[in-house]
Amino acid sequence: MTTTGLARAGAGIRDGKCGVFAIADFQFALPLEELREVIPRPATFEPLAAGVAGLIGAVNLRHQVVPVLDLRPTIGVADDDVPMGIIVVVIHEEHIFGLLASDVRGVVDRSGRCASADGTGLTTDIFERPDDRSVVSLLNSAAVRRLPGLPAVRVVETSTGEDTDEDMGAADTLRTIILLNTAAIGLCIDVNRVHSVIPELQVRPSPMSGGAVLGVVVIGGHEVAVLDPLIHLGLGSLNTTKADRGVALAFDEGLLVFAVTEVKQIVMVPDREILPLPPFAVSVPHALSGIVTDRGDRHYLILDEEELRRDPGLRALAALGIATGTHQNAGTADAEAAFTPRTFLTYNAGVDVATLLDQINEILPYPEHVVPLTGHFPGVRGVFTHRNQAIPLLCLTTMVGHVPPDDGQPGRVLVVLVPSGRIGFIVPHLQAIEQSVWEEEPAQRAVRLDSLLSTSPLVEVTEGGQRRTMPHIDLQALAAACLPPG
Repeated sequence: MTTTGLARAGAGIRDGKCGVFAIADFQFALPLEELREVIPRPATFEPLAAGVAGLIGAVNLRHQVVPVLDLRPTIGVADDDVPMGIIVVVIHEEHIFGLLASDVRGVVDRSGRCASADGTGLTTDIFERPDDRSVVSLLNSAAVRRLPGLPAVRVVETSTGEDTDEDMGAADTLRTIILLNTAAIGLCIDVNRVHSVIPELQVRPSPMSGGAVLGVVVIGGHEVAVLDPLIHLGLGSLNTTKADRGVALAFDEGLLVFAVTEVKQIVMVPDREILPLPPFAVSVPHALSGIVTDRGDRHYLILDEEELRRDPGLRALAALGIATGTHQNAGTADAEAAFTPRTFLTYNAGVDVATLLDQINEILPYPEHVVPLTGHFPGVRGVFTHRNQAIPLLCLTTMVGHVPPDDGQPGRVLVVLVPSGRIGFIVPHLQAIEQSVWEEEPAQRAVRLDSLLSTSPLVEVTEGGQRRTMPHIDLQALAAACLPPG
């Protein structure tokens, strides 16, 4: 995740949403604008020659050195038995530091709930959580930075996901492409030509099946043809047992889906890195505009989307699906420029998925006492009590169609507010709090419990310098779908 575009909000901002985390028995909050991300605590820290109490060392976060501070000595709390297993990474006025913490307690809106505290101390405001009326202290990032002996480390600004050459001029045109794996051959296409990505492709038989046409998939209540792109390009054929992803391309006549084995990532590539493809090397040279290499040295053939859109056979197949009205190219650049990153929690539920952080009211350890109950759909594990409420417990891994891991780890519970109270979703592993760099337009259809992954839009986030595309699970919509009608 880069820091470009993040607003540097001072501690004097009194209203807005905050991320809440726990240190010992205390709840602290930071404005989301200052909370860069949350990472797991490493096994060891890099040593630092500094004398501030509680400074335990540094971590190297994607070439950014982050000093890490344990605030317990500063706030007068001795080491306790509460595991401090995460690091909250904070950015304040172009400086960066990390705080050791035990847990993430969700996002709260502190508008109108603040009571002034001493602005020179570690906290600037104290407010009441709207959900359980517990007390939260707004951390004063400026005061933390003023602690004697804490190293002043400035944020290292990096490029958006890719290294650039020193001689790259400002006029060098960048193309945003989506990388697709299809067995032994990589393909890519301009991301603006992609209508949507289908994370769980379920191909149905059709009278159209044969040759490059594998069958159809249902999009928006209509059947859309699914093609093997390798057969169409004369490059062999897919292993259809592993081609469980789909990329829907927009034509003037409608949609067409290319089956692929993996939607790898979205990258920005300078035009000068796109090499021409010798015309005699492929059977359908007009459908390919060049070749590009990703940072892992794998080669990707670039699909010429204009040639594809002019292909009479593809146009005829697209006309059998849904009409999309794709004459919006003039607004594409404006829409991309207007993209506003949002904060997501990434985690694993059999597959890597993401959820908007402000949808999650609280993150809890797996409860010690659960009443085992079964519901009317797979995934119900029982009920537990928390904050004087009975909360149903659902296994999200089961609900998305995967088998929960048998690793002996109890997992975590993501608590989501619903009109009738709360619902807890069990997930095996949390990953990080990150900002999106691209989001697919949400599908205009309701969440379906029997095909949760395929009815969820995609979001792209950055982790460890690598971009990842994953389903965006709307837990609030899922919770609402689980409730009985009325």
